[in-house]
Amino acid sequence: MLRDEKILLTGPAGQIGYPIAEYLSKENDVWGIARFDDPESRERVDALGVTTRSCDIGTGDFDQLPTDFTYLLHLAAYQGSGSDYDYAITVNAEGAGFLMQHCRKAKTALVMSTSSVYRPHEDPMHAFVEGGPVDGGTSPWAPTYAVSKIAQPRRPWSARTPDRWTCPR
Repeated sequence: MLRDEKILLTGPAGQIGYPIAEYLSKENDVWGIARFDDPESRERVDALGVTTRSCDIGTGDFDQLPTDFTYLLHLAAYQGSGSDYDYAITVNAEGAGFLMQHCRKAKTALVMSTSSVYRPHEDPMHAFVEGGPVDGGTSPWAPTYAVSKIAQPRRPWSARTPDRWTCPR
C-alpha cells in the first residue's frame, strides 16, 4: 500500500480509475485529471478527497498542476465514435508523452494501454499475452481507439522517459 505519496491519476471517474482513486485517496494526496464533461462525475471524485482539475491531456497544458508528483497512474483515454485518427493519436499517444514529461520527477509511472491493440483472434477465449501481434483491432463504437493506443508507447517521448516507467498492454 502506498502511503503519504503525491499521486496523479488520470481518468479518476472512470470504470477502473474511480476504485483506484477511492483506495489511494485514503492514505495519499491524490490528484485527478480528466475532461470531466459530466459535472456529477467530478463531484463524485471530489467527494473522495481527490484534488480534481479539468484537463485535456492532448493539449499538453498542465499549468494548473504541480510537478512534484511521486507517482503517475495514467488510465485516461479518448474513445471517440468518429474517424478523427489525428485527434485520437494526439490525445492517447502524444498526450501521454506530454503528461510523462510534466511528471518526469515522479519515482515511477504506469501508463495503461488496452487489450484492444491486439490482433483479433478467432477463439473468443484466447488469452492475449504481452508481445502478441498488434494491429487490426477495431470496434464500431470507437474505430480510432486501438490505433491510437498502439501508437502510445511508440511515440518520440518513449526515448526520453526513464526506464522505471512502464506501459503494459
